[in-house]
Amino acid sequence: INKFGHAESEGCGLIDEFSQAVSSGIPVISLVQKKYFIEWQQFTDGIGLVLDNKVEAVLDWAEKQLQKA
Repeated sequence: INKFGHAESEGCGLIDEFSQAVSSGIPVISLVQKKYFIEWQQFTDGIGLVLDNKVEAVLDWAEKQLQKA
């Protein structure tokens, strides 16, 4: 899903898509700007992870998700 931004922080935008994916057990990776990080944490209720801004971190996360499938 593209990103968690202004619209999602207000309960609009792609918020339903985020919820449906997570509820279905689909791993979700998204960009979150620092100014929306608190709203992201509230939305995810603490289940979200913060990855390093490096390709290796994303690839490692993706590999772990594939192993769970």
